[in-house]
Amino acid sequence: MLPGQPAAVERRVHGLACRAAGLGMRATARVCEVAPPTGLHWLVDAAEPLRGVTPSFLCAVHGRQGPRAEL
Repeated sequence: MLPGQPAAVERRVHGLACRAAGLGMRATARVCEVAPPTGLHWLVDAAEPLRGVTPSFLCAVHGRQGPRAEL
């Protein structure tokens, strides 16, 4: 599979969704049938465009510390 092909993009998106859902790197690699370094590479590639956007979102967040909820 070559980068840029629809199947490759779907696999990357699925891998990033697995990480966002809380799966570990090795579990994500097993689910997506790739090597763990490949999954890490996907994560790094996805983070690059967000570096410029994140500060503008974070400075717009105004929160206050309150009591911590017990689960």
